[in-house]
Amino acid sequence: MAQAPYQNGLTIVTPVLSGHDTPLAAVLEEINEALPDHEDLPFGELTRIHFIRWVVLPAATDDLGRETSTQLVLSTNYDEPRDAHLAELVDVAGPALDRIYQHCEGYPAPDERSSEAVVGYLNAHDVGYDTLYVGTRGRTVTQIRREAELRTAIQGFLDEKSRADPSFREQSPEAVRASIQDFVRSNSDLSWATSAPPHAPTRWPQAWDSTFFASLTTIVLVLFVAVPWLFGSGWALLGVLGALLLVGGAYAAWLRRREQRDEEFPPVTDYEHVRRLAQKEDRIVQNQMSSVTTVKAGPLRRATLYTVLWAIDFFGRYVYTEGQLGSISSIHFARWVAIDDGQRLVFFSNFDGSWENYLGDFIDKAASGLTAVWSNTVGFPKTRFLVGAGARDEKRFKAYARNSQVLTQVWYSAYRDLTVQNINNNSAIRAGLFGNQTPAETRAWLRRL
Repeated sequence: MAQAPYQNGLTIVTPVLSGHDTPLAAVLEEINEALPDHEDLPFGELTRIHFIRWVVLPAATDDLGRETSTQLVLSTNYDEPRDAHLAELVDVAGPALDRIYQHCEGYPAPDERSSEAVVGYLNAHDVGYDTLYVGTRGRTVTQIRREAELRTAIQGFLDEKSRADPSFREQSPEAVRASIQDFVRSNSDLSWATSAPPHAPTRWPQAWDSTFFASLTTIVLVLFVAVPWLFGSGWALLGVLGALLLVGGAYAAWLRRREQRDEEFPPVTDYEHVRRLAQKEDRIVQNQMSSVTTVKAGPLRRATLYTVLWAIDFFGRYVYTEGQLGSISSIHFARWVAIDDGQRLVFFSNFDGSWENYLGDFIDKAASGLTAVWSNTVGFPKTRFLVGAGARDEKRFKAYARNSQVLTQVWYSAYRDLTVQNINNNSAIRAGLFGNQTPAETRAWLRRL
């Protein structure tokens, strides 16, 4: 069985030229209003992009009084390889990129603006991500669209057969499935569906390639292998474990003391800001969220944040791989990215349903994870030992989440009418179309239609 391309994320952060905020916003608004097609950016020709957004982050001051300028963030969720994604983006969206990035620092001048130069500019400003969750892993844009067409075609066939022969639906499940198989085989446009779907890939988290993980591995090897070997007794290992418990206890005491002193924002929502956000929401079955928060000062806070993000990234890749993050089944793609040398934390999500339902799901089903991340940012509701309380304070958390949101100037989805459950169900229909099945499996498969 072939292996499908991996889905990945690109995060490009570029400083906006002084005085260019307004003209940049005007260009982005024009592009967004023309979705899904625009003269300079025909989104439908981007065959590798699942979701793309541009977000302007306003200038800000962090917890230590350090200032950051206005920045433009480009976020894509794409099918690998990365080089092909960038080449397609520049080839299809070149005129739009020129109009957008002429307002950003360092963009190549017109007489130097080759495709290679633009790709180089984007590469130079790629900050990656700290956590990336994929709800439809292993499915390319082309596969998702094709499998939706397959289901529509099969449903059309079943409706037509039922109208022509009312007794058709009274046939055995095996006979109905055989008729569907014959229909697919005889339709040249669906010939691709006669082969097995590609296998969804796995990959080590990005952080496992980092200096942080290399250092962590070295420490573990020294503590649990080298030290006991050098001293030649179990007492050394017990000493190491005791030291770890001592360090862990000291960290817990430090964390609890900081939590008690941390300030939290009042549960007051800026309703004018919410009104502006709501104007861009609930236009299709999917929604998006862009958020930026200030990371609390101190190396231990930053280390805690990066450790939590690494853990979530790991579980998202190796545990929650079937379209559900815990028991939340509405997320297409989501990421956390620490920017400005760890001073700010950006969160981007593409999800199904309303904002209220999305946040409600997180509060009910994933409050500990949200709290472990955002408790390291300024103004988050009071927490206890990193994962307690926090997001469970619903009124205060929703106000915090809304107030930390920023307007998403441009947002595009490659399959606007499909939820995560639709996509996963369509893939299951394709996977069960051919091959051996028990009678019970065939009945269950037909129910998907």
